[in-house]
Amino acid sequence: GLVQSADDRQFVLNSILHAADISNSCKPWKLCEVWSGRVMQEFFEQGDKEKEKKMPVSPMMDRTTTSTPVTQVNFIEFVVAPLFSNIAKIVPAASDLLSNLIENRKKWGDKCHAEIDSDATKTDDVKGEEKTKLTKRTDAFVQKYEGILEHEREAMYQRATGTMSDDQDMDD
Repeated sequence: GLVQSADDRQFVLNSILHAADISNSCKPWKLCEVWSGRVMQEFFEQGDKEKEKKMPVSPMMDRTTTSTPVTQVNFIEFVVAPLFSNIAKIVPAASDLLSNLIENRKKWGDKCHAEIDSDATKTDDVKGEEKTKLTKRTDAFVQKYEGILEHEREAMYQRATGTMSDDQDMDD
């Protein structure tokens, strides 16, 4: 089998548990948004307790300075997407999760645009620059992960139809 040693099996189990723990971003948008709100509320409550105790407030825990959409964009890009793109390579049926993730990243990007537009402290030029950077970042993310998704779906089709050899599959 693919996972033979006890250490490897434990690693795989730990990775699956971690993936399950951070999978909210891979769920359909309504669930993603609800669960993100719950997680952020938990973060903000921790930040409130830290403030009460005169402690430094941990990153992303200050409700007065933390943007939920920005936090979600960063979380998806730097934590969730790398893990779930690799999961989709190992478990092709998980490609639907990656597809949800791409759509949710776009929606969080839209919410970031709305926050930028509503910020009265920024000039129109600054807003335009920030939105341009965000759009480029979103486009790069979508291009990268849609490419991975398309590749994995093609590989899954080839495996299902018998048009890919085992050696070819292992090279990807």
